[in-house]
Amino acid sequence: MRKTMSSLLAVSLSAMMLAACGSSGGGATTAAATTAAAAETKAEEKKAEETTAAAAEAPKDARVLKCGTKMPVDGVEGRSFQHFADLVEEKTNGEIKVDIYPSEQLGDTTTEMDNLQLGTQDLYIEGIALWARYDKVFDYGNIPFLFKNYDEYREKTLGEITEKQQEVLIANGQRMLTTERNWIRGPYRVLVSTEPFTVESVKGLRLRSFDSAIYGTAWSKLGANPLTLAWSDCYMGLKQGTVAAVASPLSLLYDMKFTEVAPYVTNISEFPQEIGVVISEKTFQSLTPEQQQAMYDAANEAAEWGNNLMNESSEELIQKMKDEHHAEFFEIDTTPLKEQLMPWYKELEAEGTIPAGVL
Repeated sequence: MRKTMSSLLAVSLSAMMLAACGSSGGGATTAAATTAAAAETKAEEKKAEETTAAAAEAPKDARVLKCGTKMPVDGVEGRSFQHFADLVEEKTNGEIKVDIYPSEQLGDTTTEMDNLQLGTQDLYIEGIALWARYDKVFDYGNIPFLFKNYDEYREKTLGEITEKQQEVLIANGQRMLTTERNWIRGPYRVLVSTEPFTVESVKGLRLRSFDSAIYGTAWSKLGANPLTLAWSDCYMGLKQGTVAAVASPLSLLYDMKFTEVAPYVTNISEFPQEIGVVISEKTFQSLTPEQQQAMYDAANEAAEWGNNLMNESSEELIQKMKDEHHAEFFEIDTTPLKEQLMPWYKELEAEGTIPAGVL
């Protein structure tokens, strides 16, 4: 207002001075000056009104949601998870802010899932197959060598299986936000090992297993010796010889520094791994319908963004591991492993662990 009054005063003084001069062009000059100054004053008043309105619309206190993950913050996935957080803030006009807690700062997988169920944690981003602790409808995603690629897995999963999985999650106080089932962890799974890996070397192999009975059973049937080990302990497990091999998405090897201590990397395309963004149902129900939709949209959009980043980064990461860790990369045909497991697959289908139509 002070600036506006000064502008108006300047207009008035200019008009008075020009009138006193009495020159032949004075009237036209006075009119032009008055019009220009008035327009400037009107623009300044409009800008001030817009600023005030924007300030009134902006949330005074954004709601902060806690999101846990296993991954380091500066890796490919860590950056993708932060992009999800940024999208949430953008799509809710700053009403919701997501804080990412990387590297299992909020606990291991079991702890963080329990936190979601209790409502003491808001979000967890991890491989969706880990939710098999609640129902075997998630379990088939952990079975090695069952699918040819991610497209086949996604085609089989969208629809009835997704609906069933969502029902299970909601019944356990959680909800899946990545409903497009489009967030790929990978782009494929490799075996990083302290010695070169072949189909013949599976027997007796000390292989890291995550907390999944069906995954461990599969490798046991192939003759390996699976040992359950937390993801954050895998580097030391390889270094100290607790395990001789770890199966991992290619995109995570460099960030986890696995090839520093296990320089042999073999593409085994073990299974198409999917990242899920899961929210506590208590948190979800406390949001407005608009905020709920924003969370869905942010998760599905972040998936596409993360996939692009992963694909762009893969070749660069491979070269870094070759240059810095002298890592060696191999391709093998895993068809014999799938054939060896086929009778077991049929048993799993008969009992309903592998949904009908998947085989």
